[in-house]
Amino acid sequence: MFQVRVFAVLLLMVLACSACTFPPQTSGVYAPGSRALVRVDYDFDRDGRIDVRTYMREGRPVRLEGDSNGDGLIDRWEYYGASGELLRIGGSSGGNGLEDTWVRTAGDERHVEISTRRDRIVDRLEVYRADRLVRIESDTNRDGLPDMWEAFTDGSLTELLLDDDKRYGRPTRRLVYGPGGTARVEILDKEDGHASR
Repeated sequence: MFQVRVFAVLLLMVLACSACTFPPQTSGVYAPGSRALVRVDYDFDRDGRIDVRTYMREGRPVRLEGDSNGDGLIDRWEYYGASGELLRIGGSSGGNGLEDTWVRTAGDERHVEISTRRDRIVDRLEVYRADRLVRIESDTNRDGLPDMWEAFTDGSLTELLLDDDKRYGRPTRRLVYGPGGTARVEILDKEDGHASR
């Protein structure tokens, strides 16, 4: 299965490169004193810059790095598990070779982890179902705990939960949005996150 995925990514990169000359220039790197292949580099357009670099362990890919627009900077990373399954895909939102966004699937959901300050520390999680945003969790003070939760229905914000003290990792206030712009505010118990009576 992983061979099919790697081949599919390589094929897409070849097709995306309109000026490519076939076959691509390929080189391999082997472990010192061994015949074990540890990296394969592909230069599809033969411009002297690597377009895809695949890191290998025991004959299977563990990480793939790609330059999809030919600017010489890596803008896509793929990480594979022990069985060859795709674990997550990384991206560079700024297009400057810094990995700051990661996508993984979890059942019928797609999770997008974002480092908003582009320092590889995830402080925002977006959850999608059927390509529709359903939830966002944010760590606005970067203490490792979420302090803002947003819920969406059919593309509209329906609930906003806040940890006003920004130290509990649990909501202390809930705003519920209804039709026509109505809103209801609830103060929540800091211990269990339920509405206070």
